[in-house]
Amino acid sequence: MFLVNNLYIMSSKFYFTEISLIRPILIFSIIIGHAFAIFTDSAWWPLPLGMHTNDVLRCVNPIMISFALQTFVFVSGFLFAYKSDALSTCNSNVIRFILSKFKRIYIPSIIFSFLYILSFDSFSIASIYDILNGAGHLWFLPMLFWCYTFGVISIPFFIFRPTLVKLILLGIISILSLYLPDYFRIASGLHYFIYFVLGAWVFKFKEVFQRFTFDKSHTMIAGWVFILLLCLIKCYLAYFYDGSIPLRLLSFLKILTNSVLGVIGSITIYFSSDYIIKKFPNIKPVRGDIWYGMYIYHQFCMVYLYYHTSLPEYFGNNAVFPILLTTLIVSFVLVFFTLKTKWGRWLIG
Repeated sequence: MFLVNNLYIMSSKFYFTEISLIRPILIFSIIIGHAFAIFTDSAWWPLPLGMHTNDVLRCVNPIMISFALQTFVFVSGFLFAYKSDALSTCNSNVIRFILSKFKRIYIPSIIFSFLYILSFDSFSIASIYDILNGAGHLWFLPMLFWCYTFGVISIPFFIFRPTLVKLILLGIISILSLYLPDYFRIASGLHYFIYFVLGAWVFKFKEVFQRFTFDKSHTMIAGWVFILLLCLIKCYLAYFYDGSIPLRLLSFLKILTNSVLGVIGSITIYFSSDYIIKKFPNIKPVRGDIWYGMYIYHQFCMVYLYYHTSLPEYFGNNAVFPILLTTLIVSFVLVFFTLKTKWGRWLIG
């Protein structure tokens, strides 16, 4: 293993140390956010028997996952730009690249979605559509596949030629996609594609971003303060507004807040991680497949504990804490043993 400009090379694989630092932060944020999603009146997370709504606890979810998914897409775009630029693996054969991502991302999504349906629902013809769309939290994987597909197709236009006009165009596409039917998560891919492109731009023009934004520690502090303010606004619009805002304006403000939070949050956490790596250069990277596997397994554990055990009835609202801890431990153990097998390494490795 050796280090070149924040890039570790281990066993013929490449690891950016700042990306390696970001991934566990994002995964823990998502898992914590999902643990508290039961308090958000979500159709995906109905409140278990024995637990009751709580205005403080319901804010944990929107704060913890406020820009985590966007940043994951941002990181994917960053690595996509690196590979297509340094290794020439993306733009040499578009069809081959798309097929490789289908095998790497979409096939595991289908397999784990099938297992998810079998675990928590009865299988039917309608389940086939749910499996292809990504069941439960696995919707993220088909969406990410489409981001890669859009990325490799649009390399000459979007990826390597950033302009303000293109950023505005991507923002418009992102917003309009929310009103499209989300077949096979294509609309979700369009919605998140702006963060994918932003990650690619940061890789290509990192020095420019640093010079104008994050070359000083106080700039990053200001960025995190702004993120906190946006999170509070997001919570207010979601749960505490008094009804005085017209519904159309409220919907627009929610979309705008989420979009700005995703953009500012992704950039801020990346350059904060980069800043930490420069201050502490001895930090070693952690394999990304561990965190990928944690994301895959955590909702299996969490859904089972919330809806198929008596923990919520026994502990009430406090059940969220032992369930969260158990989910983290069990997910890690499952990932550890999965990566010991050939099929497991193919699925999440």
